[in-house]
Amino acid sequence: MSKEIPMGYMATTEMLAKSIIFLGSEMSEYVSGAMLPVDGAFLRSVG
Repeated sequence: MSKEIPMGYMATTEMLAKSIIFLGSEMSEYVSGAMLPVDGAFLRSVG
């Protein structure tokens, strides 16, 4: 699976947690209706 991801490796649980923390923090107060793919650019590679 890692070979299919452009960045070459799977995300760690810490990387995923940082995304969740960001979305739950005041730093994301102006983010609205956006997708935040945490996928190592996988979606970009298939589209």
